[in-house]
Amino acid sequence: GITLDWVPLSGVGVAEVSENPEINVYPNPTNGIFKVDFNNASNIKVINTLGAVVYEEKIEQSTTGTTSIDLSNFANGIYFINVSNDKGSSNHKLILNK
Repeated sequence: GITLDWVPLSGVGVAEVSENPEINVYPNPTNGIFKVDFNNASNIKVINTLGAVVYEEKIEQSTTGTTSIDLSNFANGIYFINVSNDKGSSNHKLILNK
């Protein structure tokens, strides 16, 4: 017979829940209009490569949802989507190509 002693590691595993917001940005690359699915978020920002905030939306309650953003009036390039709450933030790169 075989004997196996198993000792699970603490702090590792499926039971961990992240308090940082989670996001999904699509379509990417975009021609201007794109959607952001978010979870546990209270603020959404779109930032250009110079660091300027070109769009910002505050969400009244830290919640889950989807928002549509239109960047068709902005120049082609790389933008960063920042979704945050009082615990942290998540970033996603977006390519605008009209």
